[in-house]
Amino acid sequence: AGTVLVVEDDEQVRQLAVDSLRRAGCRVLEAFDGPDGLKVARHHPGAIDVLVTDVSMPGFGGRRLAQHLTDERQGMAVLYMSGYMEDSVVLRGIVESGIEFLPKPFVVSDLLARVGALLSSREPPPL
Repeated sequence: AGTVLVVEDDEQVRQLAVDSLRRAGCRVLEAFDGPDGLKVARHHPGAIDVLVTDVSMPGFGGRRLAQHLTDERQGMAVLYMSGYMEDSVVLRGIVESGIEFLPKPFVVSDLLARVGALLSSREPPPL
């Protein structure tokens, strides 16, 4: 289990993600938009293994939030979510490889599988 920051402006979607990840054994931090996500992350003393963020939010969106946080927290994985097809097209157009994207609405098992895969790719191998 790792620490996951969920940043989503839709309260129902955020609560579903937070509750599901907690039941799966993750430590979960939550925020309602980009500026709040930045504040929550900066006040959290420990590691944040995965950022799960909506692409389009008031304040600023997930791309900008991820850019800030991945600069500050080396090795943090990012899973983008969006219900807008345009966002997925924009993300696929990003030159960076390894962009993780989960379309909304999502099935909880898909969210848990994606976050689990990101966490396991971050954990050091056993000795």
